[in-house]
Amino acid sequence: MRVIQTTNHEAKTFAKYLLRIGNGAETIIENDLIRLPNKIIIHLQNDQDSLIDAVYPNLTENALNTTFITERTILIPLNNCVDEINKLIMTRYPGEQHMYHSFDSVPDDYLNLYPIEYLNSLTPQDLPPHELTLKVGASIMLLRNLDPTNGFCNGKDLSVDNFKHEQLMLKCNGRLSRQTCIHTQNSPTAI
Repeated sequence: MRVIQTTNHEAKTFAKYLLRIGNGAETIIENDLIRLPNKIIIHLQNDQDSLIDAVYPNLTENALNTTFITERTILIPLNNCVDEINKLIMTRYPGEQHMYHSFDSVPDDYLNLYPIEYLNSLTPQDLPPHELTLKVGASIMLLRNLDPTNGFCNGKDLSVDNFKHEQLMLKCNGRLSRQTCIHTQNSPTAI
């Protein structure tokens, strides 16, 4: 776990807490449930905008501040909820949106048993949504090993640096500041 390498006491305490959960050593209150510490709980009334405001205060002004973005996280258990929150957060980023679409198909589906509309509606946990909207400064995480020798592996934290025709320019978050270019199969649709 990367957080253990930090000198931040609060981060180390939280890392140890997560390890206790993963090892089954955290106290269970009932039915395999654990109690979360009050300081990491935001008490809201099913209001996604309030959640975003609580975790990312002044997002519009801080959207291009990589440290501000990467030191905050909203954990959500369901993919469709993640996609919904991500769309709301992206609307708060300044600048032009660029939309990317997946290319969904099933090989040798001559009977059209899997219509494209159905494939586009699926949200498997290891794939991005069919429609991915990005803006400059948006934080993203790689879901595949693109270039392991240069550190571009599953889980790598990047941010959008620029858009060029059929290319998405990304920069590494954290200690590295180099830029990489990912060639996309389709041109983004500017919104």
